[in-house]
Amino acid sequence: MKPALPLFMVVLLFTGLTACAGGDSESREIDIRQRIAQSSGFQYFDQIEKVQYTFTVRTGDKHVRRFWIWEPGPDKVTFDRMDYQDPITYYRKDLQTNPSNKLKSIDAWFINDNYWFLFPFHVAMDTQTKVEDVGRKKLPLGDGEAACVVVTYPAGSDYVPGDVYELY
Repeated sequence: MKPALPLFMVVLLFTGLTACAGGDSESREIDIRQRIAQSSGFQYFDQIEKVQYTFTVRTGDKHVRRFWIWEPGPDKVTFDRMDYQDPITYYRKDLQTNPSNKLKSIDAWFINDNYWFLFPFHVAMDTQTKVEDVGRKKLPLGDGEAACVVVTYPAGSDYVPGDVYELY
């Protein structure tokens, strides 16, 4: 009877360690995506009536600021370049039937700016990307370390082919 006890303990330990390992890498990746989505409020997105945000980019001496109001339900967009000209409002569905070059340019900016504004949602929904928890890493700026998730876009992706982002 005594030799059975150590064998039982080994089997129990192995079973416990296997359960704690978290399953295969695909299920861990899905869990990471879900955690990112939930921590960003994805579960409440359908309740959003309107969002306003400013997209700002500085490249050298160039400073670009674009102010957006987006109503997801009707997909209505208001764009303000913040240069004292009147804002432009349009429905994105109208771009298919009557697109002007000016609206096409504005909508291209909207797609870009909105993508980065909602980046955590895209990470959660875009199954083309590889999402990997790489554990704790030294912060790229400043002292210390933090949990790090690496998001990799494949070469043929629709948004930013080949890009890699580290989220801390």
